Amino acid sequence: AQFLERLGYSVLPLRDRREREDQRAADRVWLARIGVAAVISANTMGMAFALYGGHFHGMEPRTRAFLQWTALALAAVSVFVPGRLFLRNAWCALRSRVPHMDVPISLALLAALGGGAWSTARGGGGVYAESLSMLVLLLLSGRFVQFRSQRRAREQVELIAALLPGS
Repeated sequence: AQFLERLGYSVLPLRDRREREDQRAADRVWLARIGVAAVISANTMGMAFALYGGHFHGMEPRTRAFLQWTALALAAVSVFVPGRLFLRNAWCALRSRVPHMDVPISLALLAALGGGAWSTARGGGGVYAESLSMLVLLLLSGRFVQFRSQRRAREQVELIAALLPGS
């Protein structure tokens, strides 16, 4: 290490074990969010298939109402549990008066949830809970890919900076 220092290169240790464990923990949190969103999305999709089938082949109104309210409840869980990342970021952006992409995403999620609740309460046909929960899943998946790409880019820049000579 001293020889390399004399040549002008700074010697840095490999990433700290704690930092790697923190990154793994962050990845696990992301994957848990995506997993919960995927399970909810699959369940609301199953209910949507049943509702669409009932629309064409007949379904008792009480059964239809039960499936609609259940799908709406699952969509609400999808928005407020795994999707709260977008809501929290939007709230922070509005408080700091620096809006970014999470603001319209959050507005769209809340509007879709409100529209589904309004349609269900009126006894209408379209709840679209499966679309809402699938949107949350796809948004979270995209954000995770972005998160990982940014982390890899940061690591590459740090590696390049470590390889450059100090003088």
